[in-house]
Amino acid sequence: MRMTSQRRFGATLVAAVAGIVLVTGAPAGAAAAVPAAASLAVQVATDGQLRARGAAVTMPIEVACSEGAATSWLSIEVIQRAHGGEVARAYGYMERLPCDGTMHTVELTATAQTLAFHAGEAYVTAVGSVCAADACVNVQKAGEVQLRR
Repeated sequence: MRMTSQRRFGATLVAAVAGIVLVTGAPAGAAAAVPAAASLAVQVATDGQLRARGAAVTMPIEVACSEGAATSWLSIEVIQRAHGGEVARAYGYMERLPCDGTMHTVELTATAQTLAFHAGEAYVTAVGSVCAADACVNVQKAGEVQLRR
């Protein structure tokens, strides 16, 4: 069975979500160090904006992550039932979140992979990750949203 690029992306997304917390240890014989606290909070807005006649969806997402994060990223998947029972899917991704310990609203645009989106109800899953010196934290939030023109 051949795997399409969107199914590979979906499998990668599932693999990323499966690794919820990764902690690395100190070398043998070293004194236990207090790891830098990695934290991440994600909140998906209840409304999304259709772009280019449904070819993309922009979602405002509130994020707060620990200051000094070494790496950070956020991805979204938007799913909507289309006419005839088919499903429209879109994916978006961004790196380097504004990690300064305060809440920020970022706009993440997901590009349609299958069908165009229309105004109405959709389902969004947001997955984010922040890594500090010795630990990574992953967060997943999902829920229904309204897509508007």
